Amino acid sequence: MLFLTFFNTIFAKPEKQSISLTSQSSIPSITCKQAKAQIKIAKKTRRKSKRKRRRRKKKTFTLTQDLLFELNVNNYSGKWSPVDIDTLPNQAIEGTTTAIQELRNVFQKAENDQRIRIAIYGDSHTAAELWSGQLRRILQSKYGDGGHGFILPAEVFPWYRGSDINLCHSGGWASNFIGKRGGDDDQRLGFSGMYIESNNPEDFGWIQTTSSNPQGKEVSTYEIFTMADNSGGTLEVTIDDLPHLEIDTRAESTSMQVHRISVPKGSHRLQVRPKGNGHVRILGISTEQDPNGVIIDAMGINGRVASDLLKWENNLFQEGLQHINPDLIILEYGTNEANETSLSLKRYRQTLEKTLRRVREYQPEAACLLMGPTDRVIFEEERTFSVWKREKQIADIQRELALAHNCSFWDWQQAMGGEASILSWYTHKPALASRDLIHLTRAGYSRSADMLWAAIQEILPLPR
Repeated sequence: MLFLTFFNTIFAKPEKQSISLTSQSSIPSITCKQAKAQIKIAKKTRRKSKRKRRRRKKKTFTLTQDLLFELNVNNYSGKWSPVDIDTLPNQAIEGTTTAIQELRNVFQKAENDQRIRIAIYGDSHTAAELWSGQLRRILQSKYGDGGHGFILPAEVFPWYRGSDINLCHSGGWASNFIGKRGGDDDQRLGFSGMYIESNNPEDFGWIQTTSSNPQGKEVSTYEIFTMADNSGGTLEVTIDDLPHLEIDTRAESTSMQVHRISVPKGSHRLQVRPKGNGHVRILGISTEQDPNGVIIDAMGINGRVASDLLKWENNLFQEGLQHINPDLIILEYGTNEANETSLSLKRYRQTLEKTLRRVREYQPEAACLLMGPTDRVIFEEERTFSVWKREKQIADIQRELALAHNCSFWDWQQAMGGEASILSWYTHKPALASRDLIHLTRAGYSRSADMLWAAIQEILPLPR
């Protein structure tokens, strides 16, 4: 027997409605490939730029472990030498006594069998859902699987995905986030900074529990975040093979809606589909389990910077963040700020400080952790690379402001071995860094999560 509790709130005066369905439910046998074949997939048209782009000849390089000792590394202080990745010491988490204690309290709560929720905002490193996915697995293995947390049921950008959760969707959904090429200036982005939207009844998106992974096999609660406004339509929500529920997103004024659906703990598929009577904007879906364990909301967007959080519409951002009520907020930014040479360090300091103030204002009780950018080098010519000095400069500013705002700080570049260490990560077997010498591989992100957890454990007076 399936019991669904439907809870709708616009944060001012919650309106509650309970629905009990007496029919048995099971996940439909139709596969993602079959579902897509049954409909006409909407083809996205890309705007062609009128500007002629000059094709740059890509520089190629050959780099192996044997060649590391023969490299010239410019802009490096002193004589550069490779680092032994497998014997790197733990990079300590830095912070004031208060900041470290707040971080310690989060994991003490988990040790006491209480649920903890971690919200991660970041750039492409987080968007890949690799290091955040590994951190989720580590913590859920130790403290219990509280659920996957935030996810969108359709693609926001190419290669959008979640870890330990199955997604399937049609191709007609529109998506938006700050800075998206071809996007609009709509800043009503909820608490994640992104959304999907459609009014086509042929569009669908589903999220489904995993069948073989250690995590993600069960769910007991879904929370669907939608935006209501005067052009809103109806969203059809289907659990497994049961009749669909309808969510009305039309309202006189803009607001965030939260719809909670409780189901028996187990394997389930949730599908959403516009009815076709108006645009439906989905700001996110959270999958959760029992009231203990760990939830990690990974909300990374390719190419983004910390100051983008200042551009999100205030009310939807604040209301959504306060609703999920994270115990810890991690800000993983810096790579794109370091890449943007037109951004002065003075200006970066100003915008980061404003961002930290806003996050602290919206969620003052949450612990806060800043993660610095990864290491980066530039290929100049055969066997010659240059350190990208702005990585360290950006990290130094993050360290300074983290201390000023009672946030903890973890220096990712130093954890990797310092400047130019990414060369050693690239030549490691298996490779830990990508060929762009900025991003990491799946193995590299997984190792980074292990290193971050080791650093957290260093501050915990708890059994390991």
